[in-house]
Amino acid sequence: MTPQRARRLRTACASLTALACLGACSTGTDDDDPVVARAYEQQLRWSDLRQLVPLGTEPEDSAALVQAYVNNWLRQQVELRHAEQQLAENRKLFDAELRDYRNSLLLHAYEEELVRQHLDTAFSEGDIESYYQANTDRFVLRDDLVRARWFRVTENDRRALKRIEDRFLSGKADDMREVEIQWP
Repeated sequence: MTPQRARRLRTACASLTALACLGACSTGTDDDDPVVARAYEQQLRWSDLRQLVPLGTEPEDSAALVQAYVNNWLRQQVELRHAEQQLAENRKLFDAELRDYRNSLLLHAYEEELVRQHLDTAFSEGDIESYYQANTDRFVLRDDLVRARWFRVTENDRRALKRIEDRFLSGKADDMREVEIQWP
């Protein structure tokens, strides 16, 4: 960010903070949900901040938390306004992309809700068996599932065979490596 742009952004944020403070002090028509800050056509209301501060928070901490949130909100509004002005020539394309994205989000949420409402997740053994019998071609293995190890030992070497068997059956990785190395 250039120093000039940063200075303009700080000036705009300070101006908006001052306007927000003045706007918060003025009496509005909506006493239940007063406006805390305004930026351009946007309004930040008390109801937006209410859930931000946990119950039992010290007054100084809650004031600092709200102040930081309001400042960030104002800064974001300034940046959004600046972005809208800079993107004016690409606005139609941008609006179309936003509309498409919104529509896809809505459709996705709707489909998830339909699936949640109509999906029966309880299947009996008979249902599973009949599905398997009807779709056996889908259950063909493409990879091997068994891994085998073998070795050759003469019948005369029974003690060695017993030692190899004990190590093989122990299941320990070190014993398996030793068998592999000694008896390739």
